[in-house]
Amino acid sequence: MALSIPKGALYFGKATVTFHLAKVPAATEQPVFLDFFGTDVANLMINDQPVLSSEFGSYFRDGMIILDPKFLKVGDNKVVLELINNYRNDGYGLHSFTDKVD
Repeated sequence: MALSIPKGALYFGKATVTFHLAKVPAATEQPVFLDFFGTDVANLMINDQPVLSSEFGSYFRDGMIILDPKFLKVGDNKVVLELINNYRNDGYGLHSFTDKVD
């Protein structure tokens, strides 16, 4: 994972997730998803294929990044995502603080 943590309200990152699938789920089955409680996903690639949210509806919703099964395969899979998130102060994610004394 790579992060850009500038001053301001938002930080940015790029994460790569790899996993092995024994079976690609059918359309009627529970989809494969990644938990993400961030603000937005700027870009998503599955197995080197760009995924447009307009092609699959909104793939990021309710704290989940839904992985379109047409991009998945039996065996090893790789997901690369560029994320946007707010700094937080509730114990989740990153917190930004400027010490007025320093």
